[in-house]
Amino acid sequence: DPAVVVTTGGDVVMNANRCEQPGTGAQHAVRMAAGVALVQGNRLRGGRPSMTMAVDIDSVVVLGNVTSGGIQINGTPVEGYPDKPWSSLNPVA
Repeated sequence: DPAVVVTTGGDVVMNANRCEQPGTGAQHAVRMAAGVALVQGNRLRGGRPSMTMAVDIDSVVVLGNVTSGGIQINGTPVEGYPDKPWSSLNPVA
């Protein structure tokens, strides 16, 4: 299982956390399903991708997160939403 699992039909504000999935496997560090999600300034390590999200793309902001394996929203890498101003502001490092 991921290190962090959040499932709600409501709002999630995930801000300034450090989440790590031990080992070298593909298991995500964070798995989230939410009605609305504000994800900002987190350090996520582990997994490919490091975070998966199931949320309406018009009900999410993902900004300034640093991950080791990227972030996917509804199965698409965050960079795959070029019309969202935050799509390129989540580096992999």
